[in-house]
Amino acid sequence: MKYQLKNYNLLTVNQLKLTSIKRGFSLLEVVISLFIISITFLAYSQLIDQNLKAQDQKQKFLKDHQLKSNLLTIYVTDSNVDDFLVREILEIDSISNQLIGRYNSLSEVELEFKYDSKIIKIKLIK
Repeated sequence: MKYQLKNYNLLTVNQLKLTSIKRGFSLLEVVISLFIISITFLAYSQLIDQNLKAQDQKQKFLKDHQLKSNLLTIYVTDSNVDDFLVREILEIDSISNQLIGRYNSLSEVELEFKYDSKIIKIKLIK
């Protein structure tokens, strides 16, 4: 029993000496930690880029929707409005009207607006 305790004490003393000698990180641990940090930064930069693209698309959608609602408001309040005035107010490149159908005193008209190389079509009943 005494012999076993003595050997155990020697083992623990030797283990303590080995652990106290080892200081710092190995090269592999440093490389792995830098690799993990670089992957994190790459993923974060891509998320930021996607967020900026989504915000741009949202702004374009809102601008298109606002233009459509403004055009509908103008044509609903005064269906005989001059196209030149609408182009001047809303900064639209061109406007074209096409009569689709007619029923009694009502007529269905398709309005085509071009701005920023985009075409918007709206159908109205006058």
